[in-house]
Amino acid sequence: MNHFVRRMRALLIFILVAAIGAGTAFTPARASAAGNRGEQLLPLFINDSYVLFPGKLAPYIKNNKLMMPIRAFSDVIGATLTYNSTEKSYTFSFMGQSVSGLKAGVMNAVFDNGLEAPLGVKPEVKEGTLFVPMSSVLETSKSIRWENMGNRINKVSGVIDGRRGVILPQNTPVQQQVPFVYTLETLNNLHPLFPVRLNQTAVTGGGYKLQLETLNNAPFNLGKNSVVLELVAVDFKGSSKTLKGIGPEAKTVTAGASSFTFNVPTEAEYVIFRSHTK
Repeated sequence: MNHFVRRMRALLIFILVAAIGAGTAFTPARASAAGNRGEQLLPLFINDSYVLFPGKLAPYIKNNKLMMPIRAFSDVIGATLTYNSTEKSYTFSFMGQSVSGLKAGVMNAVFDNGLEAPLGVKPEVKEGTLFVPMSSVLETSKSIRWENMGNRINKVSGVIDGRRGVILPQNTPVQQQVPFVYTLETLNNLHPLFPVRLNQTAVTGGGYKLQLETLNNAPFNLGKNSVVLELVAVDFKGSSKTLKGIGPEAKTVTAGASSFTFNVPTEAEYVIFRSHTK
């Protein structure tokens, strides 16, 4: 990421945080352990783009902890996930630090200092996917920073960045997946659409359909077809498909909803998303 984009990103975060008021605490909406399929309770915000987990991979809240699909999350940030077939547990390794003993139904894990500590919520398997309270896993990291960022429509995203100038390894793979071009035009009105749900269904004859639901996060009405949507759908093998769309279909007021459909050849593990006005 070049110096110009870094400065603009810092300015964007400053403006958004200032707009919602200093000292305000944000908590994602409560959800049951089952969650609502496809609902993006706390979309990740990495490298100036949202990262979304579709359908059954969507994170959910349990006992005030955000449960994340650990394999998909590891792929997103460039962490290594190792499976111990004897213990039937996982080790999450990231930038020289690790957390081992991550296992469905087991409360404690072993952190980098060798001490065993509770995660707050037991990891659990849902529809074949292991979900883990990632904030507990990452809270001892000296390299990664995770903070909640609110916006003008009272929604929250989880900003992931390096601490004190640390460049996270996900910068390179994510940028390779995302051919987004930053210009003064796109930065003027970046992210007018806030993602709230992403579903994925198989299509008869092959491929998958992604249905993205958004809210207007801009302080003005969005005119018909005034927004450019850019997505990169990454499948379970790391292959990507770049997608582009125009919307909304009709004038949309602030906090108003819009829906968009995209077709992809293979099942997406996660989707990188951003939008800007024309």
